[in-house]
Amino acid sequence: MNIALRQDQQDFIQACLMSGRYTSMDDVLHEAIELLMQQDAQLEKLRKAIDLGTQDIRAGRVVDGEAVFEEMQARIEQIRLEQLG
Repeated sequence: MNIALRQDQQDFIQACLMSGRYTSMDDVLHEAIELLMQQDAQLEKLRKAIDLGTQDIRAGRVVDGEAVFEEMQARIEQIRLEQLG
């Protein structure tokens, strides 16, 4: 497989090699591809979570945001008072 890289990409790979972090161009590309695969997996998880949230909203399964924040603040205050003894 032949890959054409822009000059800035070539410069970046060269800098990675010169830093000693990577020992070959293959190592740099393997790491880059692994990171891209991880990013794609994270994006897919986010898309699924958004889809589920959207379905919940359409089905009326929602909670008032202000009520949630009030509950959180009350819980934080309770923990603070417990820590004070």
